[in-house]
Amino acid sequence: MHRLKNIACFAVLIAGAASVTAQDRTPASAATQAIVHLGTKAQEFYLSKITVSDLVKSYDFYTKVIGMKLATSAEMPAPKAPTASDPEKEFTEIPLNFSGSMADPIFVLIKRRGKTPSAEAAEMVTLGFKMRSTKEVVDRAIQSGYKLVRTLPQLKLNFLADPDGYGVELIEAPPF
Repeated sequence: MHRLKNIACFAVLIAGAASVTAQDRTPASAATQAIVHLGTKAQEFYLSKITVSDLVKSYDFYTKVIGMKLATSAEMPAPKAPTASDPEKEFTEIPLNFSGSMADPIFVLIKRRGKTPSAEAAEMVTLGFKMRSTKEVVDRAIQSGYKLVRTLPQLKLNFLADPDGYGVELIEAPPF
């Protein structure tokens, strides 16, 4: 169990670096790695990942339109936002959530050199986000050139598609 926990912490530490590549990594023992505290409960949903074709475009969509932030922890290097001038790497992960803290569930954008999600695969995925105001998010999406795919006003549900065609479901609901 400890071995699995250390492996999971190491994987998130790598993800949090935001632009780590397979070629840049040097082997290190698990004992030398910082323990990244993940979540607040012993068992909880913690992360989800999607592969994207254009990291900058997807990052902009999820941060500027949806409102997410880079997620980090005091125990890891601060992640950097991707830019168009970044060199293409073999593998890059960008952890996002609404708080900016690795203590909360994260949504990870993955870019692998030469790999893009197919339209068929993206069509089968729906990502759901609870919002304070879906109108604000939809307005930002439209201003950014995205289209509202569908709306169910009586349920306060709106549907968008992200840059790769993944379904994005927005529900407006108050917090508990």
